[in-house]
Amino acid sequence: MTELVNGCSLVPLSSVGRVSSVGRAGRCRVGDGRILSAAERVFRSRIPSHAFLCNESPGRQARAADARDRPGNLEGSTMGLSNPRFADDTVLQECAANTHVMGPQEKGLAVRRVQWALLDLGFDLPMFGADGDFGSETFGAVSAFQESRGLSQDGKVGPQTMNRLDSEPLPSLDDQQMHYSDRRSFYSNRALAKARNAEHAEWLPEAGWAANRARIVDLYGYYRDLYLAAPKELLWAGLGRMAGGAVVGGLDSDPGFIEQSIMVRIGRDIFFDLAWLHEAFLDHPSEAIKLGHLHDRFNEYTTYAALVPTFAPGFPTRSYGAAWNKITTGLVAEGNRDLLENEQKSIIPPHYEVLRAFVFSGLPTPFTNNIHPYHRAFIREVPTGDILNTDDRWRWITFPDGMYQRWDDIGFDERIRLTSLPLDDLVAGRFGPAGRPDLLPLGGP
Repeated sequence: MTELVNGCSLVPLSSVGRVSSVGRAGRCRVGDGRILSAAERVFRSRIPSHAFLCNESPGRQARAADARDRPGNLEGSTMGLSNPRFADDTVLQECAANTHVMGPQEKGLAVRRVQWALLDLGFDLPMFGADGDFGSETFGAVSAFQESRGLSQDGKVGPQTMNRLDSEPLPSLDDQQMHYSDRRSFYSNRALAKARNAEHAEWLPEAGWAANRARIVDLYGYYRDLYLAAPKELLWAGLGRMAGGAVVGGLDSDPGFIEQSIMVRIGRDIFFDLAWLHEAFLDHPSEAIKLGHLHDRFNEYTTYAALVPTFAPGFPTRSYGAAWNKITTGLVAEGNRDLLENEQKSIIPPHYEVLRAFVFSGLPTPFTNNIHPYHRAFIREVPTGDILNTDDRWRWITFPDGMYQRWDDIGFDERIRLTSLPLDDLVAGRFGPAGRPDLLPLGGP
Protein backbone atom coordinates (compact mmCIF):
# COMPACT_ATOMS: atom_id res chain seq x y z
CA MET A 1 0.00 0.00 0.00
CA THR A 2 1.35 3.44 -0.92
CA GLU A 3 1.16 6.25 1.58
CA LEU A 4 0.36 9.76 0.41
CA VAL A 5 2.12 12.74 1.97
CA ASN A 6 1.66 16.26 0.62
CA GLY A 7 0.20 14.78 -2.53
CA CYS A 8 3.22 12.56 -3.20
CA SER A 9 3.18 8.81 -3.37
CA LEU A 10 5.96 7.50 -1.15
CA VAL A 11 8.11 4.44 -1.60
CA PRO A 12 9.71 2.94 1.55
CA LEU A 13 13.43 3.55 1.39
CA SER A 14 14.06 0.04 2.66
CA SER A 15 13.23 -0.97 -0.89
CA VAL A 16 15.96 1.29 -2.22
CA GLY A 17 18.43 -0.56 -0.05
CA ARG A 18 17.86 -3.58 -2.27
CA VAL A 19 18.52 -1.99 -5.64
CA SER A 20 19.05 -4.81 -8.09
CA SER A 21 19.65 -3.08 -11.40
CA VAL A 22 19.94 0.22 -13.21
CA GLY A 23 18.37 0.47 -16.62
CA ARG A 24 19.62 2.25 -19.73
CA ALA A 25 17.00 4.94 -19.40
CA GLY A 26 18.20 5.93 -15.94
CA ARG A 27 15.67 3.81 -14.12
CA CYS A 28 16.34 1.24 -11.43
CA ARG A 29 14.53 -1.81 -10.12
CA VAL A 30 14.24 -2.11 -6.36
CA GLY A 31 13.66 -5.12 -4.17
CA ASP A 32 9.88 -4.96 -4.43
CA GLY A 33 10.07 -5.03 -8.23
CA ARG A 34 9.18 -1.37 -8.66
CA ILE A 35 11.06 0.68 -11.27
CA LEU A 36 12.23 4.09 -10.07
CA SER A 37 13.26 6.87 -12.42
CA ALA A 38 16.47 8.78 -11.85
CA ALA A 39 14.59 11.69 -10.33
CA GLU A 40 12.66 9.38 -8.01
CA ARG A 41 15.69 7.56 -6.64
CA VAL A 42 17.57 10.38 -4.98
CA PHE A 43 19.88 8.74 -2.47
CA ARG A 44 20.18 10.73 0.73
CA SER A 45 23.23 10.77 2.98
CA ARG A 46 21.00 10.50 6.01
CA ILE A 47 18.78 7.47 5.64
CA PRO A 48 16.49 6.76 8.60
CA SER A 49 14.91 3.34 8.28
CA HIS A 50 11.43 4.80 7.98
CA ALA A 51 12.39 7.37 5.33
CA PHE A 52 10.84 7.57 1.89
CA LEU A 53 11.60 8.74 -1.60
CA CYS A 54 9.02 11.05 -3.08
CA ASN A 55 7.56 9.86 -6.39
CA GLU A 56 7.12 13.20 -8.11
CA SER A 57 8.19 14.88 -11.31
CA PRO A 58 11.86 15.76 -11.89
CA GLY A 59 11.02 19.42 -12.34
CA ARG A 60 9.13 19.58 -9.09
CA GLN A 61 11.97 17.88 -7.23
CA ALA A 62 14.52 20.29 -8.67
CA ARG A 63 12.45 23.34 -7.87
CA ALA A 64 11.83 22.04 -4.36
CA ALA A 65 15.55 21.48 -3.87
CA ASP A 66 16.23 25.07 -4.90
CA ALA A 67 13.37 26.54 -2.88
CA ARG A 68 14.20 24.73 0.33
CA ASP A 69 17.00 27.15 1.22
CA ARG A 70 15.57 30.42 -0.01
CA PRO A 71 15.57 33.18 2.59
CA GLY A 72 12.25 34.55 1.52
CA ASN A 73 9.54 34.18 -1.07
CA LEU A 74 9.25 37.25 -3.25
CA GLU A 75 6.47 35.91 -5.43
CA GLY A 76 4.86 38.77 -7.29
CA SER A 77 7.94 40.96 -6.84
CA THR A 78 8.75 43.42 -9.59
CA MET A 79 12.47 43.33 -8.88
CA GLY A 80 14.80 42.89 -11.82
CA LEU A 81 16.47 39.48 -11.47
CA SER A 82 14.78 36.81 -13.55
CA ASN A 83 16.90 33.67 -13.21
CA PRO A 84 15.15 31.24 -10.80
CA ARG A 85 18.47 30.83 -8.98
CA PHE A 86 18.45 34.49 -7.92
CA ALA A 87 14.97 35.97 -8.33
CA ASP A 88 13.65 35.11 -4.87
CA ASP A 89 16.77 36.15 -2.98
CA THR A 90 16.37 39.54 -1.32
CA VAL A 91 20.11 40.11 -0.89
CA LEU A 92 20.87 39.40 -4.54
CA GLN A 93 18.00 41.61 -5.66
CA GLU A 94 19.51 44.39 -3.58
CA CYS A 95 22.86 43.81 -5.26
CA ALA A 96 21.20 44.11 -8.67
CA ALA A 97 19.36 47.28 -7.57
CA ASN A 98 22.59 48.86 -6.23
CA THR A 99 21.29 49.03 -2.66
CA HIS A 100 23.80 46.46 -1.44
CA VAL A 101 27.25 45.35 -2.55
CA MET A 102 28.34 41.83 -1.64
CA GLY A 103 32.00 41.57 -0.70
CA PRO A 104 34.63 40.12 1.62
CA GLN A 105 33.56 38.82 5.03
CA GLU A 106 29.93 38.48 3.99
CA LYS A 107 28.38 35.12 4.77
CA GLY A 108 25.12 33.36 4.04
CA LEU A 109 22.94 31.72 1.46
CA ALA A 110 23.16 34.59 -1.02
CA VAL A 111 26.94 34.11 -1.07
CA ARG A 112 26.46 30.41 -1.76
CA ARG A 113 24.21 31.20 -4.71
CA VAL A 114 26.85 33.43 -6.25
CA GLN A 115 29.48 30.77 -5.59
CA TRP A 116 27.33 28.06 -7.22
CA ALA A 117 26.89 30.25 -10.29
CA LEU A 118 30.63 30.89 -10.52
CA LEU A 119 31.36 27.17 -10.29
CA ASP A 120 28.80 26.40 -13.00
CA LEU A 121 30.43 28.99 -15.24
CA GLY A 122 33.86 27.41 -14.79
CA PHE A 123 35.37 29.74 -12.18
CA ASP A 124 36.93 27.40 -9.67
CA LEU A 125 36.80 27.60 -5.89
CA PRO A 126 39.38 24.87 -5.29
CA MET A 127 40.08 25.21 -1.57
CA PHE A 128 36.73 26.08 -0.04
CA GLY A 129 34.02 25.52 -2.65
CA ALA A 130 30.58 27.02 -2.12
CA ASP A 131 30.91 27.46 1.62
CA GLY A 132 28.78 30.59 1.99
CA ASP A 133 31.79 32.65 3.09
CA PHE A 134 32.94 35.49 0.81
CA GLY A 135 36.68 35.12 1.33
CA SER A 136 39.73 35.75 -0.81
CA GLU A 137 39.00 32.74 -3.02
CA THR A 138 35.53 34.01 -3.89
CA PHE A 139 36.92 37.51 -4.35
CA GLY A 140 39.37 36.11 -6.91
CA ALA A 141 36.68 34.15 -8.74
CA VAL A 142 34.40 37.19 -8.95
CA SER A 143 37.32 39.26 -10.26
CA ALA A 144 38.07 36.62 -12.91
CA PHE A 145 34.41 36.58 -13.94
CA GLN A 146 34.37 40.37 -14.19
CA GLU A 147 37.52 40.41 -16.31
CA SER A 148 36.15 37.74 -18.65
CA ARG A 149 32.96 39.75 -19.20
CA GLY A 150 34.62 43.14 -19.63
CA LEU A 151 33.33 44.50 -16.32
CA SER A 152 35.15 46.71 -13.85
CA GLN A 153 37.26 44.46 -11.64
CA ASP A 154 36.66 45.11 -7.98
CA GLY A 155 35.99 41.52 -6.83
CA LYS A 156 32.61 42.50 -5.40
CA VAL A 157 29.06 41.75 -6.47
CA GLY A 158 27.34 45.01 -7.28
CA PRO A 159 24.68 45.86 -9.88
CA GLN A 160 26.75 45.23 -13.02
CA THR A 161 28.14 41.92 -11.81
CA MET A 162 24.84 40.67 -10.39
CA ASN A 163 22.83 41.58 -13.47
CA ARG A 164 25.45 39.97 -15.69
CA LEU A 165 25.31 36.76 -13.62
CA ASP A 166 21.54 36.86 -13.98
CA SER A 167 21.85 36.94 -17.78
CA GLU A 168 24.34 34.07 -18.02
CA PRO A 169 23.22 30.75 -19.58
CA LEU A 170 23.47 28.79 -16.33
CA PRO A 171 22.42 25.13 -16.21
CA SER A 172 18.79 24.64 -15.28
CA LEU A 173 17.95 23.45 -11.81
CA ASP A 174 16.06 20.52 -13.33
CA ASP A 175 19.12 19.37 -15.24
CA GLN A 176 21.42 19.69 -12.25
CA GLN A 177 19.06 17.80 -9.97
CA MET A 178 18.58 15.05 -12.53
CA HIS A 179 22.32 14.68 -13.11
CA TYR A 180 23.00 14.59 -9.37
CA SER A 181 20.23 12.05 -8.76
CA ASP A 182 21.31 9.82 -11.62
CA ARG A 183 25.01 9.80 -10.81
CA ARG A 184 24.47 9.38 -7.08
CA SER A 185 22.18 6.44 -7.69
CA PHE A 186 24.56 4.86 -10.17
CA TYR A 187 27.60 5.07 -7.91
CA SER A 188 25.62 4.17 -4.78
CA ASN A 189 24.39 1.03 -6.53
CA ARG A 190 27.96 0.15 -7.43
CA ALA A 191 29.09 0.63 -3.85
CA LEU A 192 26.19 -1.48 -2.58
CA ALA A 193 27.12 -4.29 -4.96
CA LYS A 194 30.73 -4.22 -3.81
CA ALA A 195 29.54 -4.32 -0.20
CA ARG A 196 27.69 -7.57 -1.05
CA ASN A 197 24.27 -5.97 -0.69
CA ALA A 198 22.50 -8.79 -2.52
CA GLU A 199 23.62 -11.32 0.10
CA HIS A 200 21.82 -9.60 2.93
CA ALA A 201 18.28 -9.04 4.08
CA GLU A 202 16.80 -5.56 4.20
CA TRP A 203 18.98 -3.06 6.04
CA LEU A 204 16.66 -2.13 8.92
CA PRO A 205 18.21 -0.45 11.97
CA GLU A 206 15.15 -1.18 14.13
CA ALA A 207 15.91 -4.90 13.82
CA GLY A 208 18.95 -4.37 16.03
CA TRP A 209 22.63 -5.21 15.88
CA ALA A 210 22.41 -8.98 15.46
CA ALA A 211 20.17 -8.67 12.40
CA ASN A 212 22.49 -6.14 10.76
CA ARG A 213 25.90 -7.40 11.92
CA ALA A 214 26.84 -9.40 8.82
CA ARG A 215 25.96 -6.49 6.54
CA ILE A 216 28.02 -4.03 8.56
CA VAL A 217 30.99 -6.39 8.67
CA ASP A 218 30.82 -6.50 4.87
CA LEU A 219 30.60 -2.69 4.83
CA TYR A 220 33.96 -2.50 6.61
CA GLY A 221 35.29 -5.05 4.15
CA TYR A 222 34.18 -2.68 1.41
CA TYR A 223 36.11 0.19 2.99
CA ARG A 224 39.21 -2.05 3.03
CA ASP A 225 38.85 -2.85 -0.66
CA LEU A 226 38.07 0.78 -1.47
CA TYR A 227 41.24 1.93 0.25
CA LEU A 228 43.38 -0.75 -1.41
CA ALA A 229 42.12 0.41 -4.81
CA ALA A 230 43.90 3.77 -4.30
CA PRO A 231 46.05 3.60 -1.15
CA LYS A 232 47.88 6.87 -1.78
CA GLU A 233 44.68 8.89 -2.13
CA LEU A 234 41.78 7.33 -0.19
CA LEU A 235 42.95 7.84 3.39
CA TRP A 236 39.41 8.30 4.70
CA ALA A 237 38.38 4.85 3.43
CA GLY A 238 41.36 3.19 5.08
CA LEU A 239 40.68 4.91 8.40
CA GLY A 240 37.04 3.88 8.04
CA ARG A 241 38.17 0.27 7.77
CA MET A 242 40.21 0.62 10.95
CA ALA A 243 37.24 2.15 12.79
CA GLY A 244 35.34 -1.06 12.06
CA GLY A 245 37.24 -2.78 14.84
CA ALA A 246 35.95 -0.25 17.38
CA VAL A 247 32.37 -0.25 16.09
CA VAL A 248 31.97 -4.01 15.75
CA GLY A 249 33.86 -4.61 18.99
CA GLY A 250 31.74 -2.08 20.84
CA LEU A 251 28.42 -3.49 19.66
CA ASP A 252 29.55 -7.08 20.23
CA SER A 253 30.78 -6.31 23.74
CA ASP A 254 27.58 -4.85 25.15
CA PRO A 255 24.79 -4.57 22.58
CA GLY A 256 22.22 -3.84 25.26
CA PHE A 257 24.02 -0.80 26.66
CA ILE A 258 23.17 1.55 23.80
CA GLU A 259 20.32 2.08 21.37
CA GLN A 260 21.43 -0.30 18.63
CA SER A 261 19.24 1.16 15.91
CA ILE A 262 21.03 4.51 16.16
CA MET A 263 24.48 2.95 15.81
CA VAL A 264 23.36 0.92 12.80
CA ARG A 265 21.80 4.01 11.26
CA ILE A 266 25.04 5.98 11.71
CA GLY A 267 26.94 3.32 9.77
CA ARG A 268 24.42 3.39 6.98
CA ASP A 269 24.30 7.19 6.81
CA ILE A 270 28.07 7.45 6.53
CA PHE A 271 28.11 4.84 3.77
CA PHE A 272 25.45 6.55 1.66
CA ASP A 273 27.02 9.97 2.15
CA LEU A 274 30.60 9.11 1.25
CA ALA A 275 30.93 5.80 -0.60
CA TRP A 276 29.39 6.95 -3.87
CA LEU A 277 31.81 9.85 -4.32
CA HIS A 278 34.73 7.47 -3.75
CA GLU A 279 33.36 5.31 -6.55
CA ALA A 280 33.10 8.37 -8.78
CA PHE A 281 36.73 9.22 -7.98
CA LEU A 282 37.86 5.74 -9.01
CA ASP A 283 36.13 6.30 -12.36
CA HIS A 284 37.08 9.93 -13.03
CA PRO A 285 38.62 12.20 -10.37
CA SER A 286 37.23 15.27 -12.12
CA GLU A 287 33.75 13.76 -11.93
CA ALA A 288 34.09 13.37 -8.17
CA ILE A 289 34.89 17.08 -7.93
CA LYS A 290 31.87 18.10 -9.99
CA LEU A 291 29.53 15.74 -8.16
CA GLY A 292 30.98 16.86 -4.84
CA HIS A 293 29.94 20.43 -5.59
CA LEU A 294 26.42 19.21 -6.41
CA HIS A 295 26.41 17.18 -3.19
CA ASP A 296 27.18 20.38 -1.30
CA ARG A 297 23.98 21.83 -2.68
CA PHE A 298 21.42 19.05 -2.99
CA ASN A 299 22.18 16.77 -0.07
CA GLU A 300 19.87 16.55 2.93
CA TYR A 301 20.70 15.60 6.48
CA THR A 302 19.09 13.59 9.20
CA THR A 303 17.44 15.41 12.05
CA TYR A 304 15.27 14.08 14.84
CA ALA A 305 11.89 15.25 16.07
CA ALA A 306 10.67 13.53 19.23
CA LEU A 307 13.35 10.85 18.65
CA VAL A 308 12.01 10.16 15.15
CA PRO A 309 14.53 10.68 12.31
CA THR A 310 13.62 12.70 9.24
CA PHE A 311 15.35 14.72 6.50
CA ALA A 312 16.17 18.42 6.56
CA PRO A 313 18.05 20.69 4.13
CA GLY A 314 21.49 21.76 5.16
CA PHE A 315 25.09 22.19 4.12
CA PRO A 316 28.24 20.24 5.00
CA THR A 317 30.89 21.51 7.36
CA ARG A 318 33.41 21.39 4.51
CA SER A 319 32.76 21.48 0.77
CA TYR A 320 32.81 18.00 -0.76
CA GLY A 321 33.75 19.48 -4.11
CA ALA A 322 36.75 21.26 -2.61
CA ALA A 323 37.74 18.15 -0.66
CA TRP A 324 37.89 16.04 -3.81
CA ASN A 325 39.73 18.81 -5.64
CA LYS A 326 42.39 18.74 -2.92
CA ILE A 327 42.70 14.95 -3.11
CA THR A 328 42.99 15.11 -6.89
CA THR A 329 45.59 17.90 -6.95
CA GLY A 330 47.99 16.54 -4.34
CA LEU A 331 46.60 17.92 -1.06
CA VAL A 332 45.59 14.39 -0.15
CA ALA A 333 45.76 14.58 3.63
CA GLU A 334 43.86 17.87 3.75
CA GLY A 335 41.13 16.68 1.41
CA ASN A 336 40.60 13.44 3.31
CA ARG A 337 40.53 15.38 6.57
CA ASP A 338 37.71 17.49 5.09
CA LEU A 339 35.76 14.30 4.34
CA LEU A 340 36.42 13.06 7.88
CA GLU A 341 35.28 16.38 9.31
CA ASN A 342 32.01 16.13 7.41
CA GLU A 343 31.52 12.62 8.78
CA GLN A 344 32.16 13.76 12.33
CA LYS A 345 30.47 17.17 12.29
CA SER A 346 27.68 16.89 9.70
CA ILE A 347 26.59 13.23 9.69
CA ILE A 348 27.11 11.82 13.17
CA PRO A 349 26.08 14.62 15.61
CA PRO A 350 22.27 14.40 15.24
CA HIS A 351 22.43 10.69 16.05
CA TYR A 352 24.75 11.10 19.02
CA GLU A 353 22.57 13.84 20.47
CA VAL A 354 19.66 11.39 20.48
CA LEU A 355 21.92 8.69 21.88
CA ARG A 356 22.56 10.95 24.86
CA ALA A 357 18.90 10.54 25.75
CA PHE A 358 19.56 6.83 26.23
CA VAL A 359 23.06 6.67 27.73
CA PHE A 360 23.63 10.29 28.89
CA SER A 361 27.36 10.16 28.11
CA GLY A 362 30.03 7.80 26.92
CA LEU A 363 30.04 4.55 25.02
CA PRO A 364 31.35 1.08 25.87
CA THR A 365 35.16 1.03 26.08
CA PRO A 366 35.81 -0.65 22.70
CA PHE A 367 34.30 2.39 20.95
CA THR A 368 36.94 4.59 22.57
CA ASN A 369 40.02 2.38 22.11
CA ASN A 370 42.74 3.36 19.68
CA ILE A 371 41.76 2.21 16.19
CA HIS A 372 45.36 1.81 15.00
CA PRO A 373 48.63 1.41 16.94
CA TYR A 374 49.94 4.92 16.26
CA HIS A 375 47.63 6.89 18.53
CA ARG A 376 46.21 6.71 22.04
CA ALA A 377 42.78 5.76 23.29
CA PHE A 378 40.20 8.49 23.87
CA ILE A 379 40.53 8.34 27.67
CA ARG A 380 44.29 9.00 27.35
CA GLU A 381 44.00 11.97 25.00
CA VAL A 382 40.80 13.55 26.35
CA PRO A 383 40.54 12.22 29.92
CA THR A 384 37.70 14.53 30.95
CA GLY A 385 35.86 14.36 27.62
CA ASP A 386 32.71 12.68 26.37
CA ILE A 387 33.01 10.62 23.17
CA LEU A 388 29.47 11.66 22.24
CA ASN A 389 30.48 15.32 22.27
CA THR A 390 31.52 16.48 18.79
CA ASP A 391 34.27 18.84 19.96
CA ASP A 392 35.80 16.27 22.31
CA ARG A 393 35.70 13.58 19.65
CA TRP A 394 37.27 15.86 17.01
CA ARG A 395 40.03 16.80 19.44
CA TRP A 396 40.83 13.11 19.84
CA ILE A 397 40.87 12.50 16.11
CA THR A 398 43.01 15.54 15.27
CA PHE A 399 45.28 15.54 18.32
CA PRO A 400 48.88 16.46 17.31
CA ASP A 401 50.75 13.26 16.42
CA GLY A 402 47.45 11.48 16.99
CA MET A 403 44.90 9.40 15.12
CA TYR A 404 44.59 11.26 11.83
CA GLN A 405 48.04 12.82 11.60
CA ARG A 406 49.79 9.51 12.24
CA TRP A 407 47.49 7.75 9.76
CA ASP A 408 48.95 10.05 7.14
CA ASP A 409 52.52 9.92 8.51
CA ILE A 410 52.96 6.14 8.49
CA GLY A 411 52.80 5.94 4.69
CA PHE A 412 50.77 3.77 2.38
CA ASP A 413 52.78 0.56 2.87
CA GLU A 414 51.98 0.47 6.58
CA ARG A 415 48.40 1.56 5.94
CA ILE A 416 48.01 -1.29 3.46
CA ARG A 417 49.31 -3.76 6.06
CA LEU A 418 46.93 -2.50 8.73
CA THR A 419 43.80 -2.28 6.57
CA SER A 420 44.49 -5.80 5.27
CA LEU A 421 44.38 -7.33 8.75
CA PRO A 422 41.32 -9.52 9.48
CA LEU A 423 38.51 -7.61 11.16
CA ASP A 424 38.72 -9.94 14.16
CA ASP A 425 42.29 -8.76 14.71
CA LEU A 426 41.18 -5.13 14.54
CA VAL A 427 38.41 -5.82 17.05
CA ALA A 428 40.94 -7.38 19.42
CA GLY A 429 43.57 -4.69 18.85
CA ARG A 430 46.01 -7.20 17.38
CA PHE A 431 47.90 -4.91 15.01
CA GLY A 432 51.03 -7.00 14.60
CA PRO A 433 54.64 -5.75 14.51
CA ALA A 434 54.72 -2.03 13.79
CA GLY A 435 56.09 -1.10 10.41
CA ARG A 436 56.95 2.36 11.73
CA PRO A 437 58.03 1.86 15.37
CA ASP A 438 59.50 5.35 15.38
CA LEU A 439 55.96 6.75 15.20
CA LEU A 440 54.41 4.72 18.01
CA PRO A 441 53.10 6.89 20.89
CA LEU A 442 55.35 7.14 23.91
CA GLY A 443 54.04 5.00 26.71
CA GLY A 444 51.75 3.02 24.40
CA PRO A 445 48.14 3.55 23.40
